[in-house]
Amino acid sequence: GRIRPSLSDIGQAFDQLANAVKCGDHVLIYICGHGKKDGGIALKGANGTTQEVLGTEDGDTEDNSMEDFLNKIPPCADMDCETPACCCHVSVIIESCYASNFNVSGVTGQGRAVVGTSTNTPSWATYPGGGVYTQGFEKDSKDPASDTNQDGGVDPMEANETAENAVDDFNGKHGKSQKPWSDNQWCECKCPCEPGIDGDKWVWDDLFETWMNETEALPGQTVRFRLEIENDGECRDITELEMIDFLPGCLDYADEAIIFYNGVEYGSRPPDDINQTVSGLRLTWELDEIEELAPGDKIAIEYDAV
Repeated sequence: GRIRPSLSDIGQAFDQLANAVKCGDHVLIYICGHGKKDGGIALKGANGTTQEVLGTEDGDTEDNSMEDFLNKIPPCADMDCETPACCCHVSVIIESCYASNFNVSGVTGQGRAVVGTSTNTPSWATYPGGGVYTQGFEKDSKDPASDTNQDGGVDPMEANETAENAVDDFNGKHGKSQKPWSDNQWCECKCPCEPGIDGDKWVWDDLFETWMNETEALPGQTVRFRLEIENDGECRDITELEMIDFLPGCLDYADEAIIFYNGVEYGSRPPDDINQTVSGLRLTWELDEIEELAPGDKIAIEYDAV
């Protein structure tokens, strides 16, 4: 677009974005401008004077505020990721002085992560290079080490951490008090995911005092087993969990079953069904109390057999 956009230009850009976006997309909107103490961003003309003001919240029937423009892309929690003209993952960076004027309910909200690079102070710049915050943000966005959730990319809220550190360093060196703020209300939509469940079974070894793949036991001696499953995929909607184990003909279930969720003991949890089959004694746990297993979550069950 033009170097000096008007409110009309900004509105048209948001219209085009709304027509192109889908619920599962990740959208970054980066706004740099001259923030006003009394609110909004001044849109300057060629002579440097203010021609229009990009306001904060909607106050009339015109498209002239940040609220107006962001409302063109509504949130879509729990909707299909291919749903058009909405988004659960909109990031808005407002690089301007007095950016706390945008920290209002009409600008923040579900489906958005909004960052203002200042509160009630100027937002400082370095020359060359633009805003102090923006320099830190750009640097972190290109650094693979900043991908703290290991999803293969640096999202704006991950880059925000280094950008805030850059502002703190600048403040310390120059005696400034700029302080960015953020409000993250991203939502989740229903996207295709890569499922994955990892399962393990161990037996306690008294000699080495650790869980092992096998151990030796005398007839009639109690042995303790541990079953464990982990969601090692990307799906967040793994539900109706069931754990099944088989004991060989030489062993019987001997009670003392305990369930663990992410390493925390949740108490006694006997099998819901014990049934003799040709493959051995089948133990079944219907884990209805676990509503869903998120990525990285683990469930373990320990029990005795004789």
